Amino acid sequence: MATVRKLRSSRKGDSTVYEGNLGPMIILLIIVFGIVYYAIVATPDERKKIGIELPKFSKEYLEVSPGLIKATPEASKEAGLHQMADILVDGRPVEKTNQLLPQATLSKSVFSDQIANITFSIDKDNVVRTSVTGRVKTASSPAEIDALINGVDIGSKAVRAGQQFTFSLPTSYISQKNTLQLKLKGASPFKTTTYELADINLITSEYDSVRAKVQRSFTMNDVELSGFTGATVSAYIKSLTETPGRLAIDLNSNNVYDDYPLRDFSLKLARQDFRAGQNNLVLKVSRDAAYGLSFPQVNTEFTREPTTQGKQYSFQVSSFVMAKSRAGLMNCPLAIESVSNGELDIIINSNTITEQFQNGTINLDICRYFRQGDNTLSLSSSRDLLVGRLALSVREK
Repeated sequence: MATVRKLRSSRKGDSTVYEGNLGPMIILLIIVFGIVYYAIVATPDERKKIGIELPKFSKEYLEVSPGLIKATPEASKEAGLHQMADILVDGRPVEKTNQLLPQATLSKSVFSDQIANITFSIDKDNVVRTSVTGRVKTASSPAEIDALINGVDIGSKAVRAGQQFTFSLPTSYISQKNTLQLKLKGASPFKTTTYELADINLITSEYDSVRAKVQRSFTMNDVELSGFTGATVSAYIKSLTETPGRLAIDLNSNNVYDDYPLRDFSLKLARQDFRAGQNNLVLKVSRDAAYGLSFPQVNTEFTREPTTQGKQYSFQVSSFVMAKSRAGLMNCPLAIESVSNGELDIIINSNTITEQFQNGTINLDICRYFRQGDNTLSLSSSRDLLVGRLALSVREK
């Protein structure tokens, strides 16, 4: 037992000084500190052996009586129709006129000749035929107009005032960049002969890639795409040339057809050919072929999921619970009780679990379906079920 002894007292002062034996008290404090420290750092099993257990976290999230869950009706089968404007896809050559010179003067005399030098460029890979035309406004005396393309004489024509002239340019003499020369030939050597020319034009027959390729667009909604079961593109197709050509069809840059089409055209399309939102259908025809498409359309078949008839509940999960759950240190028991047996769909944050009632009860641990923050839990069934209780909690292991 600790003793306290009075050592001295002073009349001049108001205080009394005591001395005591403090050793046992210090030892007691050390023992208490050691116990608290051990309780904090020791494992649960070690604490349990010596009879020390810290309180464990637990929380009730849901305790409800859902009642009657009505059967969810079956998905309905529906059809979508995407009509498009009539299509003309034309791979035939198109005649184009380009002015080379509005006017030019040609002359020939004993001492000098005046000729016209004209340069022009063409797309040689797409040109089928090429010619040069013009008109003689005035002629002082009869002569012939001689034409040379890239230094090769391609012939002469006797033309009078007021007449038109045409020179066909052989494709074998033509290149990407060209020089055309027009000069007088066969004029009288004793006087100067002058021709005034007008409207000198280049006439080409060439393939037009714009006319040979046509695009149509249509929009597919999310319901059509998510419940997709089939689709076809159809049209009434008429060939506009004596010899049919190949028709190619691309859907969203993927080729889905390349062949000689029948008049009553119908083509099945796969789910992967489509995308949500705008879809682009592109038709291309081979050279010298042309097709007219009447009543082009895309028909889709899909199922529409019905609006759920079940019950939905919300709850919040904290960052603490999420951390413990991911570390495997938390139990998340879900208990559901029903007065009748049957199959129940449990949807937790878009994850569907289908369970069968065993003796009117379903017990699950749903920690792995949790997410931090807002969570939803829904119940639905293919038949009417009377659910008396739903309980969800978390408990630290």
